[in-house]
Amino acid sequence: MFMAAQIAQGTITSHQIAQASAALAENARDPEIGKALKLRDSLQREADRIYRAVDTLGGGAVSERTGGQIAQLEKQGDQVQAQLALAEARVRQLSPNYGQLVQDVVSARDVFAVMHSNEVFVALFLSQHEGWTFALRNGEIAISRIEGGSDRIGPLVKRVRSGTDGAAAAFDFESAKRLYDLTLRGVAPLMQGAHAFVIAPTGPLLSVPFSILVTGPADPNRLAEVPWLLRQGTISHVPAPTNFISLRKVADTSRASKKWFGFGDFRKPDPARIQAGFPDRQCGRDRAALAGLPLLPGATAELKGAEGILGAPQTDALLGDAFTADRVASQDLKPYQILHFAAHALLPSDLECQTEAAIVTSPPPSGTNRNSWLLTASRVLNLDLDANLVILSACNSGGGDGKSGESLSGLARSFFFAHARSLLVTHWDVNDKVAALLVVLTINNLKEKPGLGVAGALREAQLELLDQSTTGKYPAVIAHPFYWAPFAVIGDGGERAGRSALSAAR
Repeated sequence: MFMAAQIAQGTITSHQIAQASAALAENARDPEIGKALKLRDSLQREADRIYRAVDTLGGGAVSERTGGQIAQLEKQGDQVQAQLALAEARVRQLSPNYGQLVQDVVSARDVFAVMHSNEVFVALFLSQHEGWTFALRNGEIAISRIEGGSDRIGPLVKRVRSGTDGAAAAFDFESAKRLYDLTLRGVAPLMQGAHAFVIAPTGPLLSVPFSILVTGPADPNRLAEVPWLLRQGTISHVPAPTNFISLRKVADTSRASKKWFGFGDFRKPDPARIQAGFPDRQCGRDRAALAGLPLLPGATAELKGAEGILGAPQTDALLGDAFTADRVASQDLKPYQILHFAAHALLPSDLECQTEAAIVTSPPPSGTNRNSWLLTASRVLNLDLDANLVILSACNSGGGDGKSGESLSGLARSFFFAHARSLLVTHWDVNDKVAALLVVLTINNLKEKPGLGVAGALREAQLELLDQSTTGKYPAVIAHPFYWAPFAVIGDGGERAGRSALSAAR
């Protein structure tokens, strides 16, 4: 039943991450395999680009001019396909069993084999009218039915999300508790006493961090005392059971010798550049949104704080005018264990005329193309990383809308495909100052208590904000989930003795 549910709800996200983690595992065995896989993937993306261009040109009336362009593109496509065939042959020669490593469905026995003691793996599967929760722990399986499926879960998620739309929003505790009751209450006995939870959500559940589920009665006037699921243990999220296994196998295997590289302190593009980047008449709302992006002094302080905690040299950052899309794309990032972006992020749903998720960077001295100041998901795909952790400290960088069944924004998926092993992302717009505080506390926890892992480091930071909101150290309002709960760990974030995303230099 566990395997059948995976077949029914397999996603692009889970397959891409399975491919990426298999490539990481093979690269650790033989770096030549990693090079061959990267070449094959880049050629495949180039072939896809060419054939999309052919389809676009051939979609209307074909003139003599467009006919010549199509012929030229088809010739290029044939050349790339020939190179791709050679690259595929090279991969098969170096790694005959690579295809078998890319698994989309795994058994419960496979999951148990990589689990830590006192850890619970929870997989949720939804159809329109019903669903199932599977909880695995120490060789035992508990199964619970989700009454009503996505038809029932979707409205609850929407109400919970509406309560995180700014500090003034009234959080819907009843809906957060009902979500817990429908999804996890039935397997709660198996979860009792565990110290870590790995959640594989689906459908509407993709767009909430499970830390804000409420496990019992809550007093809205005593936010710090609400029984959030966070109180019970560390929480990390994965797109699917297969990704839990594959990412765990490659967790903390980075050979990077440097600790951290930061990106941020963006400079706003001037109105002329925004106009040139989005010239079409229907893009007026986009131009207004981009012109209204605020500067992020908290993000800059966040990067400086992380740099100081980790003792990274000032040269290991692209800030201000140096933080351009081209500079990021050309920077050698493979030597770094942690990559830290503190900036604005945009999803396709944020703009009408932008089809890709992107990080907003500073504009270069010249050039009006919007790709010169938008680091798009497709450019991230081409990065060559060896990072244990990528921090995307930006608004809604996780981007799971729960509608398409995809668990991550194209941006986050691209970082996984570029060989990040785990991500720290956000589920809604963040407060600049509090996000900086939360991320700096998390990084400090990673340094001081490396056995926590990134999920444990984040949990301790979130609990500090909650607990200290009653002592006067932090304002009482910081206990509102808008402030403390937007961040979530995607990938392997569990505890491990003496190891973390911040490894000793090798």
